[in-house]
Amino acid sequence: MGGGQLGRMFAIPARRMGYRVHIFTPERESPAGQFADYTTVADFRDEKAVRRFARGLNVLTFEFENIPNETIEWCARECEVRPAGGILETAQHRLREKTYLSENGFPVAPFRVIRNSAELVGAVEQIGRSSILKTASWGYDGKGQQSISSRDLEEVWQTRSADELILERCIDFEKEISVIVARDPMGNMRTFPVSENMHRDHILDVTSVPADIPEKVARTAVELANGIAEKLGVIGLLAVEMFVEKNGKVLVNELAPRPHNSGHWSIEGCVTSQFEQHVRAVCGLPLGSVDLLRPTGMANLLGDLWIEGEPNWAAALGLPNVHLHLYGKHEARPRRKMGHLTAVANSAGEAARLVRDARAKLCRQKS
Repeated sequence: MGGGQLGRMFAIPARRMGYRVHIFTPERESPAGQFADYTTVADFRDEKAVRRFARGLNVLTFEFENIPNETIEWCARECEVRPAGGILETAQHRLREKTYLSENGFPVAPFRVIRNSAELVGAVEQIGRSSILKTASWGYDGKGQQSISSRDLEEVWQTRSADELILERCIDFEKEISVIVARDPMGNMRTFPVSENMHRDHILDVTSVPADIPEKVARTAVELANGIAEKLGVIGLLAVEMFVEKNGKVLVNELAPRPHNSGHWSIEGCVTSQFEQHVRAVCGLPLGSVDLLRPTGMANLLGDLWIEGEPNWAAALGLPNVHLHLYGKHEARPRRKMGHLTAVANSAGEAARLVRDARAKLCRQKS
């Protein structure tokens, strides 16, 4: 369910492994639809279309979690749904997600629910001015977020983007990392190497693997991700984004019960990619090896790169060990994810430098 680039990269190994793929998406000529056997184009709230789609499946999975709950319930009446709808319902709503994590003993940044201006004032007094106000639902890549800082709180409230909000304390972190864990129907789990993530304007910019963190911190991050996946009962993939504070403490930031942008490196860098692993997990096959083949870097390609015309692919691919993935989107727009580059090298730092250099060459004068 969903026709974007994550569905596209899922469909490729699924078809290679002999499965037939049926995509449900509101979008015509979607990235995933280009690799699917069948595509249903309809609205997620079209019950008749949704149930007819689900009735023809052996198993249904998702490429993103922001799908109406009633849509998932219709599907569950017709076929096996993995991961379960309740997991998506938790992950698509920041307040439910933070509350679930906190109540089950997983470390998160201090937060408060905000439903009116008085609650905002009280929460700032408790948490402090160094906070971010976020929409409780339907936000990603920095959408629906605003800093409190020294701004007038009444102005902050008046310029809010939703009526249900969450205030979170800003974390003075040293690193942003993520852990992707796969869990099969029998409860077996495999965890990918910890990745280190660098963001720009709230959008993931570069990922390098393995993360440059102490082994003790890496073990803690893996244990947290495994614990959350086990507690939720995930069947499929769970990506857990985390902050590493300067004292080494690890805090959970966000969950995504699906393949994740920070796992794209695994296509070239790992024995089993995150996308094949998701196929294996939801279809009940043995989970593949997650051994790292070589240190890897990944750089997102946003629509901004197309401002002056088609990027110079030949220049980027002229560098050794660089790989290009484009998502088949027909229109490049600023901040829109159009593809990514990966590079393998002898160290994570070298791989990150190489993939940045390759991306920089995309906008240079064509020969």
